Amino acid sequence: MHDARNVDVYLRCASRPIIEDCEDIRFHPYGDQEDPRNLWDQVDDFKWLRAEKSPHWSASRVDGAEDMENRWKSIEGVSGGQVDVKQTLSGLLKS
Repeated sequence: MHDARNVDVYLRCASRPIIEDCEDIRFHPYGDQEDPRNLWDQVDDFKWLRAEKSPHWSASRVDGAEDMENRWKSIEGVSGGQVDVKQTLSGLLKS
């Protein structure tokens, strides 16, 4: 990801995600956050080559499937269960 600012990223990734020239990127797991093959929170920042963690991104765990569904509903701006999150995502993401 290049030149992004103030973005929430829901990610399932088998390799380490990479950012460059980004600020305030918030990574959240998509799918099974406990799967050791899901490296959603192992982000490399090409503009931060220091031993300590980059200040340009953060990782936020999701507390279960219900919390994830509620987050997607808030992103869609829908309340009261009016959106089928799985159906919405299946139209956007390839399996």
